[in-house]
Amino acid sequence: MSFEIGDTVGDYKIVSTVGSGGAGQVFKVEHNITGRIEAMKVLLEARLSSRIPAERFQREIKVQASLNHPNIASVHNAFWVEDELVMVMELVDGMSLDRIIADGQLKPSQIINYSCQTLKALEYAHGRGITHRDIKPENIMITPESVVKLMDFGLAKDNGDQKLTQTGAVVGSLFYLSPEQARGRVDVDQHSDVYSFGAVLYEMATGRRPFNYSTGYALLQAHVKETPRPPIELAPKIPEPLSDAIVQAMQKDPRDRFDSAREFRESLETIGRKSQNGMRRFFSFKSDPEPERQWSPEAAQSTNRKTSWARNPRTRRGVLVSLSLLTIAYLGISAMWKSPLAEEVKLYQAASDRKITPPPLPVGAPNDYEMIREVSIGETAWSLAFGADGDVLAAGTAGRGVEIIRAGTGRIEASLPGHSDQVVSVAWSADGARLASGGWDGTARIWDLERRAEVRKVVHVDKVTAVAFSPDGRWLASGSADGSVRVWDLDTPGESLGFPGPDDGPSALAFSPAGPLLAAASADGTLQLWGYGPNPTHESFEGLPGSAGTLAFSPSGLELAAAGSNEIVVWDVPSRSQGEALAAPGWLYCLSLDAFGRRLAVAVSHEDPSEVAVWDLDEGKIISTLEHRGEVTAVAVSEMNALIAVAVEGGVVSFWEPSGLGLTSAAANR
Repeated sequence: MSFEIGDTVGDYKIVSTVGSGGAGQVFKVEHNITGRIEAMKVLLEARLSSRIPAERFQREIKVQASLNHPNIASVHNAFWVEDELVMVMELVDGMSLDRIIADGQLKPSQIINYSCQTLKALEYAHGRGITHRDIKPENIMITPESVVKLMDFGLAKDNGDQKLTQTGAVVGSLFYLSPEQARGRVDVDQHSDVYSFGAVLYEMATGRRPFNYSTGYALLQAHVKETPRPPIELAPKIPEPLSDAIVQAMQKDPRDRFDSAREFRESLETIGRKSQNGMRRFFSFKSDPEPERQWSPEAAQSTNRKTSWARNPRTRRGVLVSLSLLTIAYLGISAMWKSPLAEEVKLYQAASDRKITPPPLPVGAPNDYEMIREVSIGETAWSLAFGADGDVLAAGTAGRGVEIIRAGTGRIEASLPGHSDQVVSVAWSADGARLASGGWDGTARIWDLERRAEVRKVVHVDKVTAVAFSPDGRWLASGSADGSVRVWDLDTPGESLGFPGPDDGPSALAFSPAGPLLAAASADGTLQLWGYGPNPTHESFEGLPGSAGTLAFSPSGLELAAAGSNEIVVWDVPSRSQGEALAAPGWLYCLSLDAFGRRLAVAVSHEDPSEVAVWDLDEGKIISTLEHRGEVTAVAVSEMNALIAVAVEGGVVSFWEPSGLGLTSAAANR
């Protein structure tokens, strides 16, 4: 429904419009009984049809209502109006910090004051197990009385909430993103907020962001790899201890930052007390005549040698850690797109963010992976895919259908008929609510798993060879032996983008989690990359393994790996550079760059097609051998928990897990 000025919503009358953002709209309202003036936030009408912003809004209400602190905007009420959720909260009369910084009128006492209040709010939230994850000047409001109000907990991580964000996606504002967020890590904690506020304080102190690149890729790379110029170089009049504190807060390794928001705040309070006598000279970035300089890692290494903060042992240790990261390849958002950052990075995430530590990898004996069960599905499976929770498996079969199997129990939870020929590709949406299947009948179908019903069918002229969902669930890619690859807009029936594909169809498709990029592998060893944003692009590269059967992006989108024949090739897509090929002991069926940044591959022996080798790419060795009765037809690895599913001729699917881990046993008891 739409809301207009003068409308009565529940016990509130809409007085005026306050503003709107990417997903929500805020009104000034008056309570009909008490006369209290408050703010009412609703989702924009265009967002109501999308489940992801709605889930984020509900999470924001739940998290923010649990917090009661003078420096956090308080939630007063929440209720449903027809099918729409409404949040009533404290109306913060003031100005956002980004506007204050842009005006260049911050006094030194204000900077310390605003910073300490913000850190008090974070200290309170962290003490209740909540990490904000989107600290930026736009989310910090300053009232006329100079009171800080921390806003927008829509991306917050509540350690007590079992349903949060999808593993591996990038969360937060790119200008203030912590390195672990840039890598798509799931285990972010209060140290991530310390980094982000350090970046905000950097801008408060110098008038400039730590990294101010124009593309999402460059910003992601900078947070992971580059060391920002010391603040004191940009604003020479600031106290050296303040510059040191900002640098410490922004260390790449969380262990080298302040251990808590409280420690950060106490450091700033000490700096403020010691600097009182020199306040008139403190922070004069507005009049700083120094021109903007082009920044590069090489320049950072040169200038850093001249700065006093490099003499700080704790800081120096963090710098060495950050420089060592320069050896790691990460794939971010390609610089070839000039679309807004909001379009390049998916801020909303829909699947489970489980409180789970990385499972220990086996160490080499054949039985270090153990079979926990076998399930007969009656038909040979030609394709397997795990859902986001690591426990539900989809099997596309020669019998023209898809079987949904619960690994923890071995129960077949659903059978989805509909194709008129064998199903050779299956893919899950990130939230686990939908499944796509591609068949040799020339169709790709989308299934609603809760309803056990087909909700969309798209048609090609020839066999569909591969399907894939985009991370946000809006797009479905399907490739066909008719020589085309299509990207279907699932929000707009009938709308799609078409790309020329290999004559016999792509053998694998994969979306980048970091932006509008689709990768396709073909049997002739060609990698194709399509940008499916406002200005579609296409690039083609040679050098893939012959008949590459699988593609996998790393969780942060900073690497792309292709596997086939008996080798793996890892690409750094922003630089379009190919790493050295890694030899495998057999035909590679699948590859997983899992949620913990670890690479795991599964190869089937050329000599014995019933023998499966599990290969840890980081260690460069086989860690387990899985022996089966019958020829292997499909393999899948769960990115969540390293669970492996293997299908053999005749319709048997077996499940394997690292010895002693007990993940599926726990799942069976849920």
